[in-house]
Amino acid sequence: MARRKAPDNLESRPLFAQLLWHATNDSGESAEQIASKLAIHYATYRNAETGRASPGVFTLIETVFPEQGPKILSAYLAHRAGAPLSGPREVLTSIGNEQTVGVGSLRDLEDRHNYVRIAEYVGSAPDPHLIVGSPYMRYWLESRSKTRLERLLDDVPHLTVDAVIFDDPDQRNPLSDRLSDIADRYSSRVHAWVVNRPSDISYISYRFRRPDGKTLRRMLIGFQFADYEERPFVEFVSDDDCADAVTQAVLWYHETSAGGVS
Repeated sequence: MARRKAPDNLESRPLFAQLLWHATNDSGESAEQIASKLAIHYATYRNAETGRASPGVFTLIETVFPEQGPKILSAYLAHRAGAPLSGPREVLTSIGNEQTVGVGSLRDLEDRHNYVRIAEYVGSAPDPHLIVGSPYMRYWLESRSKTRLERLLDDVPHLTVDAVIFDDPDQRNPLSDRLSDIADRYSSRVHAWVVNRPSDISYISYRFRRPDGKTLRRMLIGFQFADYEERPFVEFVSDDDCADAVTQAVLWYHETSAGGVS
């Protein structure tokens, strides 16, 4: 493969992005080939090269760049450590929240609330159950090998999942077929719906048990009106017996979309 010409703005990018661009260029492989090795989307990798990074690019970076990887990872972590904190914010007592409400972007979410963390939380609850809905479901389903949803199901043996894709009938989401395939293979544990209804939000919700034994519900809501990694999200944690008004509204939205699932 021919070496790429350095973009004019390369030196103005964060150091981790510069190092990643040079490592890719020196490897003799394309960005698409490297993204495939990392089992991430090509666009996500290219965003990392420009400085709009996702943690998924860097967690396994040493597997593709054994020499440059540690330096790239260190530069990324230093960049993230210097970024302004986006939360948590105050407890919204007026709508019944039990704990702090977090805010941020989806890349913040992947930093501190990825599927490994979700496995720890949801696995602590009796009868672990995950509710997820999205117009795309990219985080859970996009992979060239085993998807994050499959990994989560394997890591939490008794987990059940209700999943809804809000599909655009004019632009069919190819991940809808992947979700249907997973639902077929995990037929007793995954219930999936592809709904011809546009949606401006995505959501994840589950119960978890606090160290003192109390069961709470976490609701994470993402908004779809920005580029993938910059999409804002909000987080609500409330008493499972008395969920806050926002959580109740999203659960109702999910239940009606899934044909009345409880």
